[in-house]
Amino acid sequence: MGRPAAALWRGLAHRRGARVVARRDRGAARFRPGHAAGRGQGRQDAAGAAPAAGADGTDRLSRGLPAAEGLARRPSVLSWRARRRARSRDRAEARAGVARRAGPAGDRDAARFPPFLRHASAGGGRRSAHHPGIAGPRLAVDDAALHRCRHGAAGGRLQRRPPARQRPVTAPRVEVSPWRPAPFDVAGESVFAVGDVHGCAEPLAHLLEAVSRAARMCDRASRLVWLGDMLDRGPSTLGVLKLWAEPATRWGVGRVDRLLGNHEQLVLLALDGGPHAAKARTMWLGEWMGGTSVLDELRAATGRPEAPFDAALWRDGLGETAARLFADQQGHVALGTTVFVHGGLDPAQTRDACLARHWRDFTDARWAWVHGEFLGWRGGFAGWRVVHGHTPPHMHAELTGQADPHEFAFDRLGLDGGTTRTGLVVAGQIEDGRYRIFRAS
Repeated sequence: MGRPAAALWRGLAHRRGARVVARRDRGAARFRPGHAAGRGQGRQDAAGAAPAAGADGTDRLSRGLPAAEGLARRPSVLSWRARRRARSRDRAEARAGVARRAGPAGDRDAARFPPFLRHASAGGGRRSAHHPGIAGPRLAVDDAALHRCRHGAAGGRLQRRPPARQRPVTAPRVEVSPWRPAPFDVAGESVFAVGDVHGCAEPLAHLLEAVSRAARMCDRASRLVWLGDMLDRGPSTLGVLKLWAEPATRWGVGRVDRLLGNHEQLVLLALDGGPHAAKARTMWLGEWMGGTSVLDELRAATGRPEAPFDAALWRDGLGETAARLFADQQGHVALGTTVFVHGGLDPAQTRDACLARHWRDFTDARWAWVHGEFLGWRGGFAGWRVVHGHTPPHMHAELTGQADPHEFAFDRLGLDGGTTRTGLVVAGQIEDGRYRIFRAS
């Protein structure tokens, strides 16, 4: 402070009275006007009159003002810049102490934590809202799981959005092949033929959905043909037979034909009570045919865990409609020059002789049981084409040498998907001059 200013303040103190307040923390005097004990007493201290200004060779304000009563005057030795730095240090130390006391008990070694979890460094002070912070610049939240409430301003309350339902990415349930040429004649219809299912209701349901969509898009008469072996071995024969018993309108077709397989034949023989009943029952309940799984389902459905297999248990487990349809199944369907049958044709017999055998003839009904003779034959079937099931892919490949068991060759088209081994249920859509394959898992 220059000489004119110092003289002005000394004059004011002399006229109005003043008191010097000693700052113990910094040793500097502060002048506070209006607090003198009385006029004329401001220039005296406890020892007597104050020395004249400039007696020590300086015009510093603290030298020219009287000391407070009872306090020794301590001249300041710090410049105003040094005093400002000291005040900043004092404040920073105080803030650091507060932060340490308020911090979590485990936060003794801040270096262990990532920067955005540490306390602000001493001397950091209050930051602007636009300060980038220790963790870097502030970024806009772009998270689909967060959204603002309907009053959403910039400082609005964030709400947690319920997580979207996650759907697993899986392969398609149904695969449909391109149309393939083949010399089929089905009298102008579109025929959907379903191969062996063996109690696997889930893939069958997926298959029927695809068949139903395709049937409703047909520009011609359509029908659904079940090729037999709907039951046994799989986990849900009753579920399969429930779908199997649905009417034609359920699947968008004009007609449904239900054909007997060798497994259905054994059940009918066991329930018939004829000469082959005991043998058929023994075969059906054996490990190879897998009828015990169906018996367990029937007992569980009826609540009779010890019930024997008989007509009453069968009817009560299936229901009246399904039991009646099961008893009314036929052996084959012929359309144009195409025959749909479970096992195939025996080349040692004429077509008519083979298909004329009744299901009560047991294994002599070759159309339900034939394997090797039929698949190993390459001489044709007198102009007839055969669509069949019964032989699973691994056996089909051994007997025919075909890489694809669901490909038309030598006047035959097999539709058994080997469900209990592969998890596939297979169907074919056959029209005049072409066909395509549906595979469902």
